[in-house]
Amino acid sequence: MRRVQPGEIYRHAKYYLGADGKPKPKFFLVLAISSGGDLVLRLLTSKPRPRTPPCNHDAPYPSYYLGVLGGALNQESSVDLRPRDDLDSDALALWMRKGIVTATMQLSTEVFCAVLECVAADEDTTNAQARVIRDLLATLH
Repeated sequence: MRRVQPGEIYRHAKYYLGADGKPKPKFFLVLAISSGGDLVLRLLTSKPRPRTPPCNHDAPYPSYYLGVLGGALNQESSVDLRPRDDLDSDALALWMRKGIVTATMQLSTEVFCAVLECVAADEDTTNAQARVIRDLLATLH
């Protein structure tokens, strides 16, 4: 099985149940991997978010505007900066083996670094998440 990389966007085919009771997909971005193997991530959204500046920390929807990335992400997308619990890498590996989660694309290093800086500076990012993100940023610059 392939190894998860920071900067990759994944599609979870059954992330939530829609109003019709059927599973609906959701995309997420892996930001960093902790020393214990947990994944720091944020969800993507196609709901309208501010475009300028791309990094927006204002309520009610802090976000980083990505634009139209292409492929399966054929609508304007933003990284939702609202807090998320870290994801256990074993859970992700299981979902990938079952085909529930699939890799979609890799962000460019330039865009990924901008997203990391935005997330690390967000007030809802935990200190532990910010530390792992900043450590990764140091290796990418």
